[in-house]
Amino acid sequence: MRQIALHQRRELNLLARSLIIAAEFLLLLYVWNRAAAHLLPMVLPSPALTWQRLCELVSEGAVAEQLGLTLRRAFSGFVGAYLAALACGILAHRFRWLRYALTPWLDAMQVVPTVVWLILAVLWFGVAEEMTPMFVVFVVCFPVVLVQVREALVAIPAELRDLAALEPLGLWGYTVHVVWPSVLPALLGAATLGFSFAWRSVIFAEFVASNSGMGYQLSRAYHNLATEDVFAWTIVLVVLMWLWQTLVVSPFRQHDQESKGKHRISESSGVQGHVTTLRDEL
Repeated sequence: MRQIALHQRRELNLLARSLIIAAEFLLLLYVWNRAAAHLLPMVLPSPALTWQRLCELVSEGAVAEQLGLTLRRAFSGFVGAYLAALACGILAHRFRWLRYALTPWLDAMQVVPTVVWLILAVLWFGVAEEMTPMFVVFVVCFPVVLVQVREALVAIPAELRDLAALEPLGLWGYTVHVVWPSVLPALLGAATLGFSFAWRSVIFAEFVASNSGMGYQLSRAYHNLATEDVFAWTIVLVVLMWLWQTLVVSPFRQHDQESKGKHRISESSGVQGHVTTLRDEL
């Protein structure tokens, strides 16, 4: 009965939230349409004009083509940053001297503004080159993922670390039996958070230093004073980020909160079971 009541409450909360979002959307359309009626289309195009332009871009295949280019660059840079941060995090956790060596570089990557990395990317790789947005995505996402991995490694239970110190695991065995089970939730969190950073970074890089992609289309519309194109491409970006947040980020956060709640209840028995499993595997 308790589970049924909880499920019904979640459905009611979801329905209420959906109704609120729908009401806000209708209010936005009304205010937008009223404001556009008193302004020039170059200043504020109407919702109808924006929708017409968006349909044209979709029918022409421009949205699918430019979205594919942007996603390829964002995914390539993010995967490179993700794998590099994972490897550096594990090695830095295993070797203290490497941890000390990486710390100043990690701090520098976090405090340097994204625009500085973009300028360096243009100087090193050139304008309208594939490596330029991919490099920006890499340097923006690398510290985000590395911090997540480092915090997860620090939180490894002391029982596991002590047991690993007694057994001749080696780097591979330590990674498989101790590190991987402990950092897996953090890796999923780093993936959802890091790709959000990657998406924003690649749009910014394409806007300034590319001749293709969704960021470039925004830049082109801006320079041509095609405000309806700016609004149309912005709607595409907003919808994509909303889908990412709704379908990936929010479910993960909810699952993570539920997992943490269960972990607090059975923390002691869980650690002991993990230690027992590790002993059996060894």
